[in-house]
Amino acid sequence: MKDKFISMFNNNKKYLLYGGSIVFSRGLEYIILFVAPLLLTKQVYGDLEFYKRIIEFSSTIMVFGLPTLMFTYSKSSNSKVYLLLFSLVVICLLSIITIPILYYFDYLFLLIPILFYSLFFSNGIVQVYLLVAKGSNTASVYKIIVSCIFYALVFFLIIYKEKPSFAFVDSTIFLFPIGTVFLILLIRSIRAKYKVFLKYLKLFKKLLVSSSTLVVSTIANMMFLYSDIFIVKLLSENPSIEIANFSFVLNITNLIVIIPMTLIQVDIGKIKEGGYSWLESYRKKMFIYILLFTILVSLGYTVLINSYYGAYLDTVFLFTILIIGKIIQSNSVILGAQILIKKRFFENLKINIATVSFNIIASYFCYKSFGLLGLAFISTVSLFVRYLGLRYYYKKIQGE
Repeated sequence: MKDKFISMFNNNKKYLLYGGSIVFSRGLEYIILFVAPLLLTKQVYGDLEFYKRIIEFSSTIMVFGLPTLMFTYSKSSNSKVYLLLFSLVVICLLSIITIPILYYFDYLFLLIPILFYSLFFSNGIVQVYLLVAKGSNTASVYKIIVSCIFYALVFFLIIYKEKPSFAFVDSTIFLFPIGTVFLILLIRSIRAKYKVFLKYLKLFKKLLVSSSTLVVSTIANMMFLYSDIFIVKLLSENPSIEIANFSFVLNITNLIVIIPMTLIQVDIGKIKEGGYSWLESYRKKMFIYILLFTILVSLGYTVLINSYYGAYLDTVFLFTILIIGKIIQSNSVILGAQILIKKRFFENLKINIATVSFNIIASYFCYKSFGLLGLAFISTVSLFVRYLGLRYYYKKIQGE
């Protein structure tokens, strides 16, 4: 029995380590997101959240679906190496195109932070390359080290800097040169050849064009997380305060989505191979985990606002609406994953474009009439419509 347990542990330890690195990184992020509203005024915390979300959203556009291409199409060792180089070229070109746009909106100081996220952080291209080329253990160690250094620096700047609203911006500016040195050493170690790169270049350009639907879909999907904040910034008379309230609740309710995201990343191999009955059983198990965790999150929120976060006591109705939306979104994750696994990119695109368009338009009018509660309600309705669309195509695919 002991030998069987050791064998099982050895076979699954890579999944445990990579899954653990995801949870660890998210845990550090949430320490920051809970410390910030405790130490900062709503005005400063709202500005901190706004800059953070611009960086995250812009970096998603900057990577242009390249991490997904690397996951999907990098089979041989050569293809992984040259797809990395191709990705770096694309990101550099997009950053040049972005400069006049950022300059026009007076956000040019965010260029380095956006590049840092695109290249080195979260699901940046370097981390994805290490995962597909070097394995999950290397990627896990990289993710843990980068997360520790980055969030420690953010934490320090929030506490000691005169302008803590720029903590995420200043941290990336400080770490970017270090990341650049690491990237140069990585490129030198792979010893790429220019002629071979040109040979792969034609193939990669075709892949980029053919996967454009996935890119647009990814951007549309991200708009669910960020359109609300942008609408508040555009229409509110006191945007920083309202962004602080909305972000505080959103960050807590987003905890629920970690459950399905982590499970899917760890069990991706089983999900690819599982039949309809296995997937339905897996979905039911995931739903139970989501409900149990929702109860814990709700209890935690109640304790927080009645103890240390009294300034956010007026967010109870907002929390109630958003947590319903997050339960719906959490149950959509496995459906969306199946559609992407089957490479039904166009169907995924249609669902995301339709629902996010409805969300943005309806949010604009609902916010003007009902404020943050209207914004939260429309977000929940949009997530439910998206869930119905994903479920329809999921059943259609499974029936083929």
